Amino acid sequence: LKALAKAPAQRYQSARELAEDIDRYLRAEPILARPPSAGYQLRKLVRRHLVAFGFAACVFVLTAASAVWVSLLYSEAWREADKATQINVFLQKMLASYDPYNPKGQATTVSDVLKEATRRLESDRGMAPEIEVAIRETIGNTYLSLGRYQEAESHLWRVLQFREAQLKASD
Repeated sequence: LKALAKAPAQRYQSARELAEDIDRYLRAEPILARPPSAGYQLRKLVRRHLVAFGFAACVFVLTAASAVWVSLLYSEAWREADKATQINVFLQKMLASYDPYNPKGQATTVSDVLKEATRRLESDRGMAPEIEVAIRETIGNTYLSLGRYQEAESHLWRVLQFREAQLKASD
């Protein structure tokens, strides 16, 4: 359109200018006949360096995907650390309840500590199910090692029911 403009000042001043613009067009460079908008110049730059921009786009996408993946791992680790802290606090309270010199003058046994822990576990309704299950598993396994199978069964049965419910929910 510049070559066909009505006003002579708006046309190419020589055939050389027209040839240079055609060469620029063929090399995917911005031509002088067109207003130099940022979008136009960017498109021409991308077209000239397609491999470099493709590589940069791949790097950007991989970096973004990695950031999302790391944030998901971080949030999962944070939840697990919080869960471990809550379990640890409960078990510390359970072990702190062991007092060999209790005021009644009787020796405190591991069974007594486990009974007290079970009582606390039953009375704490605000506890997250995952934490309750982990504590019940610890108590149940301790009862198993003491040969107290009936008490172990009641705890471990609830652990099994919770895990089965989790498997059904994940399907």
